[in-house]
Amino acid sequence: GADAAFADLVRVRFGALDAPAAILAGDAAVAVLTPVGAAGSAEVRVSLNGGADYTPSALNATFVGLHAPVLVDARFGPQATTLRLEFDSQGTDRAGQTGVFACAAVLDNATVDALRGSGPAEPACYWEDDSVLVAYLDVDTAAAAGMSVGVR
Repeated sequence: GADAAFADLVRVRFGALDAPAAILAGDAAVAVLTPVGAAGSAEVRVSLNGGADYTPSALNATFVGLHAPVLVDARFGPQATTLRLEFDSQGTDRAGQTGVFACAAVLDNATVDALRGSGPAEPACYWEDDSVLVAYLDVDTAAAAGMSVGVR
């Protein structure tokens, strides 16, 4: 009905960037998928007439901007046969890797050497999702609590 027609007219703009999606989330709330913006602050403005004009606002959004993925956590699996590396919520492009691949595609030489330890085999990794890399460990690994983990 009328509410659905009105909802189709809601638009939100961050600085000069239009949000790709905005929906009414109640009588006085709008839910917004924010656009990707450059780092910095942007004024948030709302249009209730399909974007014909936008209401000025005192509300600002701060964009972190796209950045190199940041490693935020590293934990051994329950049997110490894997090392689970978690990157920040922006996610990664998985370094272009799919399936099981050589960890050296993502991790620096010192980390790969520690994962390999005294074993002859190149350490293998896989992406659990866009933010979690899992490295397989074998009995020869030198990986240990407190070790530094570096990425390329």
